[in-house]
Amino acid sequence: MTGYYTTTFPFLHGSHSQRHASPQQTKCEPGFYCVQGVRTACPAGSFGNTSGLSTSSCSGLCPLGYYCPGGTNQPVPCPEGTYGATKGLQDARCTDLCPIGFYCESATVTPNPCPSGTFGRVRGLTSRDCSANCTMTTDRGYYCPLATTTPTPCGSVSVYCPTGSRLPVTVTTGYYTVWQTFASSARDDSTVEDGYLDGGALASINQTTRVAQRICEAGSYCINGVKRLCPPGVYGSQSGLATALCSGACPAGYFCQIGSSDYASSPCLDATLYCRQGSSVPSTVSTGYFTVTGNRNTRIDQTICPPGSYCTGGVAYLCPAGTYGDKQGLSTPACSGWCQDGYICPEGSTSVTQSPCPAGTYSQNGLFCSPCLPGYWCEDGSPDPKQHECGADDLYCPLGSDSASVVLDGYFAVGQTVSTHTTQQQCTLQTVAHIPQCPMRTAGANSDA
Repeated sequence: MTGYYTTTFPFLHGSHSQRHASPQQTKCEPGFYCVQGVRTACPAGSFGNTSGLSTSSCSGLCPLGYYCPGGTNQPVPCPEGTYGATKGLQDARCTDLCPIGFYCESATVTPNPCPSGTFGRVRGLTSRDCSANCTMTTDRGYYCPLATTTPTPCGSVSVYCPTGSRLPVTVTTGYYTVWQTFASSARDDSTVEDGYLDGGALASINQTTRVAQRICEAGSYCINGVKRLCPPGVYGSQSGLATALCSGACPAGYFCQIGSSDYASSPCLDATLYCRQGSSVPSTVSTGYFTVTGNRNTRIDQTICPPGSYCTGGVAYLCPAGTYGDKQGLSTPACSGWCQDGYICPEGSTSVTQSPCPAGTYSQNGLFCSPCLPGYWCEDGSPDPKQHECGADDLYCPLGSDSASVVLDGYFAVGQTVSTHTTQQQCTLQTVAHIPQCPMRTAGANSDA
């Protein structure tokens, strides 16, 4: 009968003790199959989970994740640390040990990748804890994606990886990354320009193993995880700045050195210095220029000295009386020189002939006009107190004359020489013989004769 096998049992027959075989049929047990009364163990790689099996295929091939030695009635789960990726496996080795970066629990068909944030350093791992958290002893700065066999350095200064990172974290705008922190102190590169550790054994790796981010302090700006000091000429008054413009250009009247956080602490106050917008250091005023004041007496620019003035020490002064300044940029009290004789130059004069002395006066020092001398007369702008002699015998010139005066009828000119009379005198008719008659030069009738 199909699915059965035969067996014999001995028994006594008659009065003589004789052994005889009496055939019996028995149903095939699980794990076996029976053909033509012969029982055979199910082949390795298959199993028989029911009785009465009658073919060598038994109940079928051992399923995925299991193995079946010969005569198996129930598939055996592949042990922890192995996996069964095919049917018909015959022993506990299953397909193979779990590969590096994966773990295999009992009856695993496909190895499970070590979770993000952990890594699998060896073969045959049996739990999702794998080898360890993604950390390198005391250091951070590494990440472990799925199926990691060893932690991976975070990558660059623009990302950071705390302990147990599955993926790098992109640094926040206005923040910079640091390469290592300790419980007692923080080596955060905060004193190092560009946010890098300058030299030392870790200089070659600290840029790829950043562990945290920190907000950019005032006076600095951060781009892609790198901290830089605000450039000369600008200032950073707040934290978290993310461009080289920082908070803006240093206002006129102030200067901002590299890393400045407060422009107001560096005003340009000295008259010899000035600070235009965006100044990193004060500029010294040029020769012949004066500095211009802004708010709070700060010096914001320089301007060339105008004509009529001179500039020294960044301050403009009027050219002194008696001098003139006929061009820009003068730098000494001499200005352009002395005023021309015959003219006066008040303070701030711009021409060598600024103000001519009026007729009847003269000047030889440029400071003031004086009356021309008696016996002479002077035109406008006279440099000489004796510019013109009075002239003829019928003319006279008192002090400060602007022209010769004609003697009146009944008068005659007197004083000095014939050509430099200074005044006129009335002629009196003489009746006494020994008193001289009026001079012949007397204007009009001078006697009864």
